[in-house]
Amino acid sequence: MPLKTFTIEVRADYAEDGKHDVLLSACKDAARTILTTAMMMQERRAPQVALMSSDFFAGNDDLKIEEDAND
Repeated sequence: MPLKTFTIEVRADYAEDGKHDVLLSACKDAARTILTTAMMMQERRAPQVALMSSDFFAGNDDLKIEEDAND
């Protein structure tokens, strides 16, 4: 079976930056859960999960999904 890619995209427009931070934390949690699930079923290649953020002013930003002390 060929390599498959799945995409989940969330768009949100909040006036308060704090709400974006909460959503980012939820996205990191989801990405870690997806990576863990994929790794438990690994057969051939190691699974990969990417988390990115973008907006009109800042452009694209690749984000880490590893837990920080700030998470």
